[in-house]
Amino acid sequence: MISVATMSQIQVSAKPKPIRRAFAAALPIVIVAPLVSCSIFGDPESETVAAFARAVSDKNADAAAALTSDPVSARRDLEASFLGAGNSSVSADHSEVEDGSFTFSVRWELPSGKIATTVGKIDVVDVGGEARVLWSPRVLDDRLEEGGRLLYSDDLAYDTPVVDRRGTKIFDWRTVTLINIAPDASPDLQLLAATLSESVPGITAESIGDGLSTSRAQSPDSNHTAIVLREEDLAPIAERLGSIDGIELVEQGRLIPSVRGMRSPALTGLPDHWRRTLEEKAGWTFAVSNPSGVSVIEQERPTFSEPIRTTFDTAIQDAAQQSVDAESKPAAIVAMSARTGGVLAVAQNTAADDIGPIALTGMLPPGSTFKTVTTAAALNEGAVSGATPVDCPARIQIESRTIPNDGDFELGTVPMHTAFARSCNTTQAKLASGLDPAALHETAAQFGLGVDYVTEGLTTVTGSVPVTESAAEQIEASIGQGRVVASPFGIALMEATVARGGTVPQPMLIEGSPGTANREIQPLSPEVVSALRGMMRETVTSGTATELADIPELEGKTGTAEVGDGPAHGWFAGIRGDVVFCTLIMGADSSAPAVSATGRFLRDADVALHR
Repeated sequence: MISVATMSQIQVSAKPKPIRRAFAAALPIVIVAPLVSCSIFGDPESETVAAFARAVSDKNADAAAALTSDPVSARRDLEASFLGAGNSSVSADHSEVEDGSFTFSVRWELPSGKIATTVGKIDVVDVGGEARVLWSPRVLDDRLEEGGRLLYSDDLAYDTPVVDRRGTKIFDWRTVTLINIAPDASPDLQLLAATLSESVPGITAESIGDGLSTSRAQSPDSNHTAIVLREEDLAPIAERLGSIDGIELVEQGRLIPSVRGMRSPALTGLPDHWRRTLEEKAGWTFAVSNPSGVSVIEQERPTFSEPIRTTFDTAIQDAAQQSVDAESKPAAIVAMSARTGGVLAVAQNTAADDIGPIALTGMLPPGSTFKTVTTAAALNEGAVSGATPVDCPARIQIESRTIPNDGDFELGTVPMHTAFARSCNTTQAKLASGLDPAALHETAAQFGLGVDYVTEGLTTVTGSVPVTESAAEQIEASIGQGRVVASPFGIALMEATVARGGTVPQPMLIEGSPGTANREIQPLSPEVVSALRGMMRETVTSGTATELADIPELEGKTGTAEVGDGPAHGWFAGIRGDVVFCTLIMGADSSAPAVSATGRFLRDADVALHR
């Protein structure tokens, strides 16, 4: 367990010598005596100490310090301890002891809700004819030294790692070094970049300068952090960095990715979850913090020590990342466990990262992948079965809307499963024209599309499938166009529903914390699921994804989605065993690149998982 608390040095003025009051009488003898408690006009010593106790109870450092022999030092010391104790409530009391001094006890109700007590000693002296508390840090606690203070800290188990489903570390707490540039410094950026480039290839004086200019425009009086280095990156260049004028090396602890370069939109929420978890299980320490060391007053150890387990799989993530990185256009892959709903991988290339977390929240027309929903709606209503003969002409016109097949291919009359596997737009349009306007909306919800989920550590949007308002809109929706939009995450969830036999899984990233849906979801019938799986298998063996026919037991659905006047987006989504996935390549102009990217991903993942 690593406990972190902030310590600072406080300069305190030297302690004054006790002052005795001189009393003159009518006799020719002068008697000198300390302040005592025998005045017929009251007890000035007790009154001063009582007033001091009230001021301390109010955490009023100014009022308390004014009652001491050294207001400047007292104010500084009291403020340091009040600040160090955090948001603590204070109740001070006193009692006189035989030698005329006072025991001063302070009851601290700490931010943890626990109670701690400090005990100090007060001597009263005369200052300009007034009774004053002889100031010393030991007034608050007899263990305090000059320059010391009371200090409360929440003690978090910072060495708790975040791990994937196999126990491989994803994040852990490490020492890093900030390479800072002071507000008024003008370091040699060429020298700085040349030195850093030995550990950070690609960094340039221009990139450092751009960051510095932006930082100073926003916060001119703050240090600018040029880069943060891991210990292994700093070690070879630390001495040379430290010798560059205007550069400051600041060491601190941070939660960082355990594997250099690992990135995923699915991981961005894990640091916040990690901290919340540690804070819920935090211990605390209330201590006397002196320049010479720390003395614990009260303490409670953190109760959390197990790694935070996720559903992520770094081997699957690596395979997905390598696949999308091979694409120049924005690309993303989402993979989930159908059985648990656990997110296994979410990968995007840099072109996709520049747009945002499209894998999880991007709202895009899903094209023919949505035919899974349209076909399910027709199966639900008994309009077709997998073997029903259906027409697949090159084009079909329904009311004012003309729907073509890709490249105007035509199949004539074929079984429904063949029309699905070959992705006949015209067949789907004809089926949709006979469906209720709410059918696609309601059936999509059975796959989790259009359903909102609250999932710990993960922000997602599944999609939107509105109730259609016209026949033309219904036809467009049937092939994943018009107002129908979905994220790759939403389409992966759709595939998981099929793989699970018709029930939508609760998505999950943190083990034991499944997401909750904003509505009740009705399951698909086993008959509908069985028909869909047969059609999806045929898509791979003899349909639009035969490039992947060598991958055993693979089922899937391709999709090409038109987007305005630009090139179409390409999709491929499917099932292989417990792994369900969705691949998107924006602007690919067909589904073929998405199919190829999926092949790379699945083959590499298979190798990684069976090493």
